[in-house]
Amino acid sequence: MKHNEAPLAWGPSGNWGLEAQQLCISLTDLDVSSGDWTVVTKDIADRLAKHNGEQRQRMTLSGVQPVSDTATQLLTVGWLGGQPGITEFDGTGRITPYLDVGFHAIGSGGVHAVVAQFALSKVTGISPLDKLKLTLQTAIQLAPGCDFPAHIWRIRLDGIEDVLSPGAASGHTP
Repeated sequence: MKHNEAPLAWGPSGNWGLEAQQLCISLTDLDVSSGDWTVVTKDIADRLAKHNGEQRQRMTLSGVQPVSDTATQLLTVGWLGGQPGITEFDGTGRITPYLDVGFHAIGSGGVHAVVAQFALSKVTGISPLDKLKLTLQTAIQLAPGCDFPAHIWRIRLDGIEDVLSPGAASGHTP
């Protein structure tokens, strides 16, 4: 999903229940007027922690032991105050920036995508976008539970573009 005004996008992983959908929808109106990554990151982290805490509380009340894979994770990318950012918010409350790496993926295919991206970074003669499509296809094929929807976003100061058309990673033409 993407923000209504700012060049900022995010994708969830984990329990994609109604509450997680509502959390992601609520971020579309996130106050980014400060242009300060620290302020915005704290707000996102607080909302995610509240969401995951409420999810764990409901599981406990129903007699089910909460486990880490029931928590929602978020990956955010974008520009705020003229500064780029790639940040993971995991289900334990940990916030990890990945801008220095330039790439990150979350969820059951996250590790596979990171390894594939690293391997493909050494390949010449293929466009960066095609490398990302192959990375996504590899992760989806290798990871149990990893599937569409998945996105490749091009984030620029002037906006966000979804560069992956439906079915492109799997080789299907829409």
